[in-house]
Amino acid sequence: MKKHLLFFLFLTLTTFLSAQSEKAKELMTSNEFIEEEIKGIEWKTEKYFDLGDIPQNKPVTVDFVFENLDDEPILITRVESSCSCFVSDFSKEPIMKGAKGSIKASFDAKAEGPFFKTFLVLTSRSTSPNVLFIKGNVR
Repeated sequence: MKKHLLFFLFLTLTTFLSAQSEKAKELMTSNEFIEEEIKGIEWKTEKYFDLGDIPQNKPVTVDFVFENLDDEPILITRVESSCSCFVSDFSKEPIMKGAKGSIKASFDAKAEGPFFKTFLVLTSRSTSPNVLFIKGNVR
């Protein structure tokens, strides 16, 4: 009985996570994804990177760069990845007006196949997270 319950819970969770990932892909490809822009930030790079085909076991790093256009300093307070296969590093000091900050995302590329990952970014100036996306195919 316990095995059946655990299997059912696992199957339900897997289905839910798969559906969420598919919905995110649909939104990105249909250009219907809407989010709150962080006041005072201008992204200097795209917020969506398509890495194409990348070799297996060769880590890849993507650098999301932004500039603070606001008079108030901006501090990145949190960055969360949708997968432990990504490690993120970000500017820890307040970013002053006219200065640039960055969020670096490193992907381990161990598992073969397509991937689509998201990063939620919270700052001292945001009321909801900004979302960054990376997709590609490990071959």
